[in-house]
Amino acid sequence: MATIVNNEGRWLPEWIMFHRLLGVDHFYIYDDKSTDDTRDVVRAFAELGWATLYDDVVALQREFAIDVPAHVRFTPQFVIVQHVARAHAQDTEWLALFDVDEFLLPRTSAWLCIGDALIRSHAKCGVLRLRGTLFLPNTTETRPLPPSRLLIDTASFFVPVASLHDKDRVPLHKNFARPEAIARIDHGGIHNMRPSGGYTLHIAKPTALFFAHFRYRTLSDFAAKKRKAYAGHADKSAVWERLTLALLDYKRAGVALPATHPLRRYKRPMRQFYASFRAWYAQPSPRPQLDVPLAFGQVRPTAAPTGVASALRGRATAAPAAECGSNHSSAFC
Repeated sequence: MATIVNNEGRWLPEWIMFHRLLGVDHFYIYDDKSTDDTRDVVRAFAELGWATLYDDVVALQREFAIDVPAHVRFTPQFVIVQHVARAHAQDTEWLALFDVDEFLLPRTSAWLCIGDALIRSHAKCGVLRLRGTLFLPNTTETRPLPPSRLLIDTASFFVPVASLHDKDRVPLHKNFARPEAIARIDHGGIHNMRPSGGYTLHIAKPTALFFAHFRYRTLSDFAAKKRKAYAGHADKSAVWERLTLALLDYKRAGVALPATHPLRRYKRPMRQFYASFRAWYAQPSPRPQLDVPLAFGQVRPTAAPTGVASALRGRATAAPAAECGSNHSSAFC
């Protein structure tokens, strides 16, 4: 998975480890001028061989001569997609291009760990587009790092697709992509990947694979994100009014999370990891290597991620982990 972050240190551990349970092998984290301890958190996972940190997006744009078209609104986001596609095309068969407030979710047991199923089902696909479901906050807590509770533990309400509207332009889709299918083209933004080189675009069935979008993780977090995103907006007051009305509408339309929702199946192993993470974070710096439960996969050497860190590469073993990479325990797959 590839993502760009700014002051997301308190959210990254849960996001990374949640997707480890699904079979994601490696994370390319691009830091965009964070002032919190985002980089320290990423380095903890880099020591496990699970993450690569890039901390200068401007230098990458210069090094790879990435030309950003005039219509692109968020330049750093465009740059990181182009960079990861070019620099790591040989390292991975699939890249998941998500934000840290978006959690990939399979609905069926056949997709509990998704590497092999993804490759088998979409052999000629260059871009696989997924639909998102919007989740709402049930707290206004300003969370320290690490948060007192997991984000997936606070997920109690979501917004039905029919209730979404354009007052707050909530993106309804994100993408998996083969790096060679998107490199060196104008991809039209992270929501609108266009494959090249004979590959095709597929739309994932929401009954099989979708993602949970925690855009409103907490109200204070959402306010901070909007101050950053719209700081230079010509009509800031109008933007804020639209966003506030949208959130009120969504809260009225929210539906309680059913007991059978697929998000619930990951809570037990995630709580197990988070106990380890909080103990690690409480130690003084420099901290020892982060200790993670075996369910999340083997620790890899950090020296050579290239050719090894193959995001979502299928390496199935015997049942019952038939859809799971070989470095993952069958306990949760």
